[in-house]
Amino acid sequence: DRQVSRYQPVQHHFPMVYGIGRAGLPPSAPPQRRAQALQLKAYLMFFDQLLANHYAQLANMEKLFSFGDETSDSYFSQPVPDDGTLALDEVRVKSADEHATALQRITEQPLDVDASAAPDEASRLRRRNRFLDHLLARFGEQFRDYSLLQGGLHAQPAARDAQLARDKRAFLRDYPAIGLNRGTAFDCLERTDGPVDNISGLELTLRRKLGIAAPEERFYLVEHVLLRPVPGDANQHGPLLRAARLRDPYSLQITFVFPRTPVRYADPDFKAFVERTVNEETPAHIAVTVAWKDDAGMQAFRDAYRRWTGELRAGRLRELGIEP
Repeated sequence: DRQVSRYQPVQHHFPMVYGIGRAGLPPSAPPQRRAQALQLKAYLMFFDQLLANHYAQLANMEKLFSFGDETSDSYFSQPVPDDGTLALDEVRVKSADEHATALQRITEQPLDVDASAAPDEASRLRRRNRFLDHLLARFGEQFRDYSLLQGGLHAQPAARDAQLARDKRAFLRDYPAIGLNRGTAFDCLERTDGPVDNISGLELTLRRKLGIAAPEERFYLVEHVLLRPVPGDANQHGPLLRAARLRDPYSLQITFVFPRTPVRYADPDFKAFVERTVNEETPAHIAVTVAWKDDAGMQAFRDAYRRWTGELRAGRLRELGIEP
């Protein structure tokens, strides 16, 4: 720990003749001379405070460049330290705690906001979002289009910026897994309804890119290659894949199934953004289909998907000689 926030006031560096350092003034100094020393201390406090705040800002860089910190703080302050030798309490008009509180309030607020008002939360969140944008840019990622669409979904700027910050942090926290598993599929030998999400790297990427956290907004990714007939299908009489549009409906093809009813998906601009993001993130050699289902259709698909993945897992385990 380099104790970056540790600051020594410049008043300690003045010659003793000024009478503002540790030595102070002799007992014989007249009241006028003592008043002059206090006046100089008050004048120097402005510059000391600016430098002390710079040290505090630097000490909190790890918070500003963190994607684990959920606060909206963006400007930091600290009172000018006094070990008792500078007698700065004679200059301050508030107690130490009140002074620190007032100092942080005027440090974080914009200058055009009344000092008695609450801090401008939207401004703080915008500044924190800019730090998160910097971290995203380091990986060649951006949430610019996504952030523009959030404006129509949140009436309050603070609510919009808070949601943006949460989505960016979630993406950055999962980026090691996103990068590592970008080309991997879900594990068909593991349960898909277990406590841990068993999803492909592409699905995780899209969840974070689209800010999907609510269960009602979840989508499904189906790899057509897993729909190929298996030996157990030989005795079936109905069509195995209805309304196939290609001679080979299995190779290098995937389908995304999205719910149509959540508020965000009902917005045509956001719906177009979803489809564009799906196509941008999917590898170029894979053909993509996006299907939108209403509540009844989504429930029917969800039930069928669970049955299918359960049967798929059981069949593969039996092929390996393992009883599911």
